[in-house]
Amino acid sequence: RFSNTSQNNYFNQVFGINYRAKGTSFNLGDVSAALPGNEFVTFARTVRGVSFGRDFGNGVRIQGVGSYTQAVARRGTFQGNGTKGPFPLQSSSILEGSERVQLNGVDMVPGQDYQIDYLFGQITFLSGRIVNPEDTVVYTYEAQNYNSSPGLLTGMRFDLVPNASSNASPYAVGFTWLQQKQLSGSQGVSEITERFPVNNDLAYQYQLASGIEAATPVEVRYLEEVLVENRDFQLVRASRFFRLLRKFPPDTAFNATLSLSIKYRPVRQSSIAGDRGIMGLDGNFRVNSTTNLAWQYGRSQNTVQGSDGGDAMSLNANFGGGGRNGLGAWNGTLGWRNIGDTYAGIDSTSAAFLRAEKGLRGTLSFRPTSFLSLTTSMNQSQIGNQTTTTTTDGAQNSVFNWNKNTQWQGGFSLSLPRMPRLDFAHSQVTQGTQGSTGSESNYSSDQLNLNYQIGMLGVSGSFGRSVSRGRSVFSSGFTNSLSGPQVTGGSVLDDVRNGTYNTNSATDSSSDTGRLNLSLTPAPWIQMSGALGVSRTRYGSTGTSGAAGTASNARDNTFGVRLPLRDNLSFGLDWSESTNGRNDVQVGGGSQTGFGIASQRTRTTSFDTRYQPRENLEFSFQFGRTLFLIPGYENTDSNNTAFGLTFSPVPQVNLFGTFSSQKLLYLGSQSGNSDDTTFQLQVTAGPFERVGGAFGKMTFSASWQRVNTGSALSTSSYNGDGSDLIGTNPGSGIIGGGGSTNAGGLLRSVSRQVTDSTYSAQQQRLNLWNIRADYPIASRQSLYLSWQGIDSFSPLAGDTAGSSYYSASNYRRGNGAVGYDFKLNELMTLTANWNLIQMNDTERSDLSYQARALNVDLSARF
Repeated sequence: RFSNTSQNNYFNQVFGINYRAKGTSFNLGDVSAALPGNEFVTFARTVRGVSFGRDFGNGVRIQGVGSYTQAVARRGTFQGNGTKGPFPLQSSSILEGSERVQLNGVDMVPGQDYQIDYLFGQITFLSGRIVNPEDTVVYTYEAQNYNSSPGLLTGMRFDLVPNASSNASPYAVGFTWLQQKQLSGSQGVSEITERFPVNNDLAYQYQLASGIEAATPVEVRYLEEVLVENRDFQLVRASRFFRLLRKFPPDTAFNATLSLSIKYRPVRQSSIAGDRGIMGLDGNFRVNSTTNLAWQYGRSQNTVQGSDGGDAMSLNANFGGGGRNGLGAWNGTLGWRNIGDTYAGIDSTSAAFLRAEKGLRGTLSFRPTSFLSLTTSMNQSQIGNQTTTTTTDGAQNSVFNWNKNTQWQGGFSLSLPRMPRLDFAHSQVTQGTQGSTGSESNYSSDQLNLNYQIGMLGVSGSFGRSVSRGRSVFSSGFTNSLSGPQVTGGSVLDDVRNGTYNTNSATDSSSDTGRLNLSLTPAPWIQMSGALGVSRTRYGSTGTSGAAGTASNARDNTFGVRLPLRDNLSFGLDWSESTNGRNDVQVGGGSQTGFGIASQRTRTTSFDTRYQPRENLEFSFQFGRTLFLIPGYENTDSNNTAFGLTFSPVPQVNLFGTFSSQKLLYLGSQSGNSDDTTFQLQVTAGPFERVGGAFGKMTFSASWQRVNTGSALSTSSYNGDGSDLIGTNPGSGIIGGGGSTNAGGLLRSVSRQVTDSTYSAQQQRLNLWNIRADYPIASRQSLYLSWQGIDSFSPLAGDTAGSSYYSASNYRRGNGAVGYDFKLNELMTLTANWNLIQMNDTERSDLSYQARALNVDLSARF
């Protein structure tokens, strides 16, 4: 897969050869390699190299992998803020499907419990699920890596299962060997350029794919204009994002433009965390048809802590029995495991949640009737936790402790005929340091789920209560099984492994939550659906996310109606509202940077319709409004309208037209507005062979697009260095009339210093043309003639010294081309063209030019 994406996703270039036949598999190139079988010596990563497997028959199988690392394995943790998200994952360009997400120790299902924007690195929870401050999300994934020292990963897995074909083997044994080795040199590019579409919202954070190397320059451009830091944009290197401080015309889906670009040197880091080797042995012995014994052992060498190595071992027994037809059936497991504090696995997402632990585990399930099943589980163990202490003279010491860990879960499932299915689960977790003076943290959760489908009505819901006391028990105590590069630098990810996570990890709160999902189809021409999510959180004396004794009421509600009245006519209406129920003012960055949780409220309404009165004529219309409020920070009222028309008067002629409007009004301390409209018309015609003779083979296409943008923004006074101000905004009344006061909010200034306020304005009109004619001269060969033009005009001319007015450029650019297309075969095409380019900048003559260019492209499409 070869991709030239506008987002400059360098990692989206994939090459592979896969071969399978008669028990042999061979994969060369970019492959997803895995060596399963031993929980301590597990491996699953996207690599560039070779993997192979061979089944020799009679239960003998061997697998192997050898590769350079293609991605970096990362992990992290965060706590909720009373909303469904989106929450940042501290990396962009995540490899799709490589993630594993846990909420309070429970694995989440992609597409059902959450969705991830892999390019921008954000996770949003679904179905009315609200993530509260006492909830902990732990995640791991593979991500694109730049400027890294390569790593060599090699491994092999051997399995022996005698008489496997007859399923009569009483035992099975396995051996796994894995090794990672850091190589010299570096791979990747020294500098990268990322591109982004301009977002209407000045509070929007443009997340970078990598950290920025210290003391290196960063260049941000809008089109060809170099922007000035702390005047035009704010760069937050520690959190790897930048934010615009100046309004620009927003990019839309109609103009398909990514106007913003940032060029920087990615932080240099290693794709693996040092040289390491692991050996594993495992075996299974089947006592009888219902009892099985399993043993697994792992040994690591040359770990990053500098010790000689570490050991991990587990013993597990599975047993059961049951009545006839499964009634009265019971199954249980009993296990013991001991993972040493110096044991370290290979850097891989499959081993991300291993931790230093020793103790007992057990499960038991019982099905007394066909409609009732009971489950319970227990974990009594000790968890290793490495912390850092500071002495009086400022020196830091690393201290390792074994903390107590007790977990118990129980629940039932009830599914009576013609009644809702009920599922109940209770979870209790207690962790704490040893000794009479040790601290202790507790987490408990009760959850009741129901599912009911009766005819046209479908109902599903959940009701729960969770209580957290002390530091979050789900984000501490991890060993170095995934000691890969930190996402904000090159060091080990101690925030999870050593428990040194963010300051909000200590909570003293409780939440009552409820989620209800309804679907109703009373007739074929109407479909209704809705979701209601509510949560009430109470904060205690040690809560860091809210004052003692306070409470917040969060909501996430959605409702939708689809009306497919006919095959050619349909309507849709969607509404959603969410709030985290907070009353306090933003104190900086929110969940994006971890400095606090602000009051947040969002309301969205959208309407769409499609009408096709004739087979060759179709209309579409969309309208949406979004109100987004965070007091003292970002408050916007956005309205979007779109209209589309498709018409084919004859089979050889097609017309397509669209109109869209985006209006954004800033509320509160950031008074201002933005009004953008786009018109587009496209026509294709031909061929007309029946009536046009030789020239009837010609095809024509023409398109015209008009983009009108206008924006104005007024904010607080500015201190000249790009930092944030806390204080009042007197408001000059230049825009929006009158001033406003916001004494407690953190205000973002967006331009240069003026007397008592900052004012930024921009207007622009763009006209874009594209005309092309194609004429076939032979089979699979054609000539073409094209003209592309753009006319940019802004009534606000220049950037007057001492003024806070800014304008878009005033220029005209045209590109005429004569070309030749030759389709060599079904896959490959050769294109050659001669171009005449003329650029006329009416404001700066030094940017005007004329150019001639000859381009030859050889492309292949699969």
